[in-house]
Amino acid sequence: MSYTSNNTATNTLSGLTRGIRQTGRLSSSITTGDTPNFDQTLNGQNPQIGILGGFVDINNEVLRMGYKAEDGLTNAANNMDDMNVRFYERALKGTSAATHNSNSNVRNYDMRARSWPTGTTVWEGPTNSIPVVLAEDMVNEVFERARIKRRATLNLSQSSVCS
Repeated sequence: MSYTSNNTATNTLSGLTRGIRQTGRLSSSITTGDTPNFDQTLNGQNPQIGILGGFVDINNEVLRMGYKAEDGLTNAANNMDDMNVRFYERALKGTSAATHNSNSNVRNYDMRARSWPTGTTVWEGPTNSIPVVLAEDMVNEVFERARIKRRATLNLSQSSVCS
């Protein structure tokens, strides 16, 4: 998401433009009868789900996908880099299980266009920050995003220790 102005007095963003979702592609087909937990290595771009997982859309079927965090976060980070994924659940959010051919697009469902009520918190990323997906919000069934710094510099001689 980008914007043209940020009024910090009123906490209002103007000129909002939605970003483009990156698209991964299935390396092999998924049949209607395939049951979770099955693994694949995606081709194309990383669909940018969080290290703990997220929801993806493949041909109008919503699935829960992740990087096998149950094997440890270090392995999950490597799987994220290599786009080695596991599909944990199928036919979510009112969709039905379907057959998906190899090279079908895999898109981040949580980053779809959505309407938000006035007053919704927007996490603006400062320079050198990266988006981070939080654990699943079980009430709203989403993997929310926040931002953290890519690195922290300690300034022990200043009153502001981290910058």
